[in-house]
Amino acid sequence: MYKGGMNTHSVQAMKEDQERCLELGANGFITRPIDIKNFREGIKEVLK
Repeated sequence: MYKGGMNTHSVQAMKEDQERCLELGANGFITRPIDIKNFREGIKEVLK
């Protein structure tokens, strides 16, 4: 089983989609259009 970090991104930015991804084990959730600041912060969190 994979134990590393995982960020997800979605075109559909519904709150339920984010909650579901996080429940399934994602470490972060990024919506489109991608905000570069949020993207960098999400990657930093995964790489900790």
